Amino acid sequence: MKLNQTRMPTVLLTVVLMLTASMAATVFVSQVNAQTTPSITIDNGAAFTNSTYLTLTLSASNAVQMRFSNDNSSWSNWETYATSRNYTLTDGDGNYTIYVEFQDSSSNSAYANASIVLDTTPPDPVPYADWYSNDYRTVYFDASYSTDNIGIANYTWNFGDGNVTSGMTVIHTYAAAGNYTATLTVTDYAGNSASVSFPANIPDLNAIATPTPTPAPTISPTTYPTYTPTSSPTPAPSGLDATWTLAIIAVAIIVVVGVVIIVALRPRSKPAPVPTAP
Repeated sequence: MKLNQTRMPTVLLTVVLMLTASMAATVFVSQVNAQTTPSITIDNGAAFTNSTYLTLTLSASNAVQMRFSNDNSSWSNWETYATSRNYTLTDGDGNYTIYVEFQDSSSNSAYANASIVLDTTPPDPVPYADWYSNDYRTVYFDASYSTDNIGIANYTWNFGDGNVTSGMTVIHTYAAAGNYTATLTVTDYAGNSASVSFPANIPDLNAIATPTPTPAPTISPTTYPTYTPTSSPTPAPSGLDATWTLAIIAVAIIVVVGVVIIVALRPRSKPAPVPTAP
């Protein structure tokens, strides 16, 4: 086949134009594919928040519009692409995931999401204090009994004497005696905090006089009175008793006299003779 020499420049121009269009398309596709690595950040990458008002930081190459969703199903209306946007959570405490869809001018989409925990419940601070030494100036403070639903991030102690420190358990020495008010402030990971104050009374040992011991009282034994039995008087016989007594005595005398008379008047028998030997 023999090519027409007059059409050669036209063919070459067509080939050049096709190569140029192909290169342009390749560059465009690479720009669109750059959206495969979009990003979204909530509150500078925070994991927890105690506010329903959030700040989103967004990034997507060649994006011209974007929209958002809480469940990756129901989406907001399309809006102009921006690198920062405020966002409001509408429900209560819990774990939230925010989804974003970016589109370029050719309606090519790319997606990104980020999560955060909303917690508005403050912790419950529970302080404990006890003497750490016998000088009654050094005190041991303990906040380990404090609780929170997601976890405690910080414990702050204000000892009431101008000194402040942090830690779950701390030891503090007061420079002078006095009645102080100590305060424990507990903060959780979402930024919720709660405080409780309690007295820290440091005695002045120099002003406390040593008491003089009181001698024990001498206990004398109790003397009980000697019991003397009381003799009961012999009751005097009444008149009737005396009469009967005299009568009995008289009868007895009569009986005795009668017996004596009978014995005296009874005849006496003669004694039997004593036999003599032949």
